Amino acid sequence: MNWRGFTIKGEWKDLTHLQSFDHEVEVDGQPVTLLVTFGSHCFTDEKENGPILFKKEGRYWSEERYQLSLQLPEIIRDRFMASYAVAFRSKSGGEQYHYMEIYDYAIFFDINKPAIPDTLRIKVVSAYEVDQWGKGSLPKGDAKRIKWILSQRIQGKPTL
Repeated sequence: MNWRGFTIKGEWKDLTHLQSFDHEVEVDGQPVTLLVTFGSHCFTDEKENGPILFKKEGRYWSEERYQLSLQLPEIIRDRFMASYAVAFRSKSGGEQYHYMEIYDYAIFFDINKPAIPDTLRIKVVSAYEVDQWGKGSLPKGDAKRIKWILSQRIQGKPTL
């Protein structure tokens, strides 16, 4: 998905920072390309504090999520590989991952292995700041190193 932006209350909100990108990393001593994409939940929510953008999904513009999303590409490029994540089953039954960035910024993502050798697709499904009261609703489990998770996924193995 390649986002361009939206006009919100007469002001253009540029989303080009959420353009898909490739990121080269090392997994088990081998180069791996991460194909990184971002979902609409990185800049929308269900709180109705902004104009509706995706009526079918009931998703509204979130200025707070938008402002926080400005740092997402940098987080993926600079801090993702040194992080830990919790694996869990999504509502649809697939593996999904969650990790907390500094300042209680929760990032949820999928990892898929496309038919391209030495490549993984990372989709940042959602990202938002978690209030103290909301931490109890986050997925539970043992946090694993992102490097280990990527190693398992590049081999086509599940992490749960």
